[in-house]
Amino acid sequence: MPFYGVHPTNVIPVSGILPRDKDKMLKVLEHGIQNFDEEVLAKTFKRTSL
Repeated sequence: MPFYGVHPTNVIPVSGILPRDKDKMLKVLEHGIQNFDEEVLAKTFKRTSL
C-alpha cells in the first residue's frame, strides 16, 4: 500500500510502500526526531482542527 507523508506541513517527509518499506520509513522518522530541535518543531504549521 503506498504511503505518502510528503506535505509542506510535515516536518519529516516520508513515503514508501507498506509493509515493504516499513523499516526504511521508521529510520527516516527516527533520524528526524533525533535531529530536529524544539525550535524547528515550534515553527512548523500547527493544525488545530480537521
